Amino acid sequence: MPQSIHAGSPQTDSWVAIQILRGLAAFAVVLHHVPQYLAARAEAPPYVLESGAAGVDVFFVISGFVMHAATVGKDTQALDFFLRRLARILPIYWLISTVLFVATVAVPSAFATFTTTPAIWLKSLFFVPVFDESGYIRPLIAQGWTLHFEMTFYSVLALSLLLAKRHQSLLAALIILGLGTAVSASGVSLLNSWLQLLAPITLEFCAGVVIAHVFCQPRVLARIQGIPALPIAGVALSVASLHFFKDGISQELGYSRLAGWGAGAVLLVLGALLVEPALRHLGHLLSGFKKLGDASYSLYLIHGLLFSVAWKLAPDGLKQNAWGAAVLLATFPLVAAWPFHKFIEKPLNRHALRLMLRSVRRPSWTGKRNETTPKANDRIPG
Repeated sequence: MPQSIHAGSPQTDSWVAIQILRGLAAFAVVLHHVPQYLAARAEAPPYVLESGAAGVDVFFVISGFVMHAATVGKDTQALDFFLRRLARILPIYWLISTVLFVATVAVPSAFATFTTTPAIWLKSLFFVPVFDESGYIRPLIAQGWTLHFEMTFYSVLALSLLLAKRHQSLLAALIILGLGTAVSASGVSLLNSWLQLLAPITLEFCAGVVIAHVFCQPRVLARIQGIPALPIAGVALSVASLHFFKDGISQELGYSRLAGWGAGAVLLVLGALLVEPALRHLGHLLSGFKKLGDASYSLYLIHGLLFSVAWKLAPDGLKQNAWGAAVLLATFPLVAAWPFHKFIEKPLNRHALRLMLRSVRRPSWTGKRNETTPKANDRIPG
């Protein structure tokens, strides 16, 4: 394990297994959406992968893990934390949402199965829930519903940073658990309601926090690193997790999904962490998978728009071949995600971080650096 983890202040991208798992989870979501895209265009999809949607559940567990790792053992200020999360989430989300909105208005024929309005666009930008016909949150970028839950988790964690000096992420988990339990016990419908943001699926963030609380403790790491069979146990857990990733599990946000895909996501993350020592010895052999993890957020957000681009550019002969069309739709976003991440997402994140931190900097006649002033090497975790 990296030394920074032993020091109690881990860099989140130092966990090779977590980065790889992020990338695979994003690609699972892409594979889940490919047949849906084909079916919407009256094309017979060659496969159906409902369980690919479970990539979201893996994301949520990882998010809880990463946010604990990014704040544990540090004097993290609530405002600083929240601004860094905004700088990580907003730039390309706003960019892609705006491009999609403009493209839909300018070239409606290219989005025959998709309509939107300025109100939906604006609400989506600021995470004001927009509900579909079934009563579930569905912003302009359909998969952006998960960001509403992420922002809820970040808000509760920021509040916890204000309220406590230690174990803030555990406090955030307890708050989410308490509020979610109260909402479930009340029996109130979550459809067409802001209370949907406290659905049982949010407990996956809590699970990630608990996992990180165990794995980020130096004495725990010191004990488990010397166990030769640890990677084998990790592989076994990862294989066992596949039992939970089945098609037919409800894609709603309740306890049935939590007991299925949620449980599978927890086992998969645990398995990946146990395999971590072995993965770190493979070095450059895993660089491609790690890059996929680095670009996972870009891949997750932009793949739907890239489906339309690929479909527009594809020859008719390829479109009429079910497997050919599916492979094209799956690989085009996969290839485009990394350059988009490197040349668009990362620069936008850096600029957004500087702008946000400078905007809240308090002037100081002493010339001392304020804690919210960005440093040259400021990084955005997660």
